[in-house]
Amino acid sequence: MPQELEQFVKQAAGKRVLLVGDLILDRYVYGDAERISPEAPVPVLRVVERGEAVGGSGNVAACLHALGVKPVVCGVIGKDSPGKRLRSLLTDAGAICDNIVEVDDRPTITKTRFVGLAQHRHRQQLMRVDEESTAPLDQKDSLAVSRMAVEAVQHVDAVCIEDYDKGVVTDELVQAVVVAASSAGKTVFVDPARLSDYARYQNATVLTPNRAELAMAVGQSSSDLSDIATDAEELRKRLNVQSIVVTLDREGAVVVENDRPWIHVPTRPRSVYDNTGAGDAVLAMLATAVVGGASMEDAVRLANIWRLKNSGAYRFLRKTSLRNCDSRTATETVSCDRSRSWSTNSRSGAIAVKRWCSQTGVLTFFMPAMLIIFRVAVKKVRFSWLG
Repeated sequence: MPQELEQFVKQAAGKRVLLVGDLILDRYVYGDAERISPEAPVPVLRVVERGEAVGGSGNVAACLHALGVKPVVCGVIGKDSPGKRLRSLLTDAGAICDNIVEVDDRPTITKTRFVGLAQHRHRQQLMRVDEESTAPLDQKDSLAVSRMAVEAVQHVDAVCIEDYDKGVVTDELVQAVVVAASSAGKTVFVDPARLSDYARYQNATVLTPNRAELAMAVGQSSSDLSDIATDAEELRKRLNVQSIVVTLDREGAVVVENDRPWIHVPTRPRSVYDNTGAGDAVLAMLATAVVGGASMEDAVRLANIWRLKNSGAYRFLRKTSLRNCDSRTATETVSCDRSRSWSTNSRSGAIAVKRWCSQTGVLTFFMPAMLIIFRVAVKKVRFSWLG
């Protein structure tokens, strides 16, 4: 990280950021998946390891803490054991949890991912099980969240709203927070949900949609950077926000600001296991950099670096042993040296397997099983799919 940019992060140390959003408990079940069940064409997962992590807006809190900022969390959990566990994980991540509301009529949102490890190395998510209620909060709980968030605005340096559209972040909540923050001179950063109507984010300071979210909000998809900037500017004017940062994966980001020409902030493409949580990392770094005195352009440059180091793969792999495989940094492909000689052809073969599943009508649910079989076969016989 360049020293002139790193200075902004150092200047943000100790500051407080209010985080309002959907709190999620992420659970992972890892196992060896080296055979197919005789009962159905699905892999048999022999569990060898389990893990838990904060998810949803909780991941933003973890990123903020890692950057030296104190996150003040406002959200909802159920009165259940996952809720207790999530609160504990948030506390361990350095978050202030006094503004979390416990409710009786909905469970703590929990996402459990089952991941197979073919030959102890090649991770393939087989299934995800979600336990959640996305119905709007009842009026009493909604007012409690809104009251706590508005009160907390007075004691922080900036506000982040992470919307996963799970029923907590409502139009009324967002507008109450935006009005309070505007009166107090605080910046409001919003990572929007995948909605076609962005009216709830009216008058926020910064929006951070990705390419797909922007397309849904404006009703059209664009691949050209200038067209993306035009769409973002149209949305910015419609919502009366100061800035929109459109994240574009390997293409970096497009930044549109009030009374300034749009800019493209490129990034160096890297190979990562997956980009889960990249949007959370972007939101955390933007807030950190801005409260540290950075311009929006410099904040986005920092976010491009930070999201690569804090994608889902790196964030979770650094906590979990790969056993016979050495883990790389987030800017490299996570793989074993011994597998590199055939990994390219293996990936090509995996694409062929997916294509075959699609053409022959094999259910998408069974596709992970086919990929597991393929990868195990390639490893065992040292055979290249492409010859």
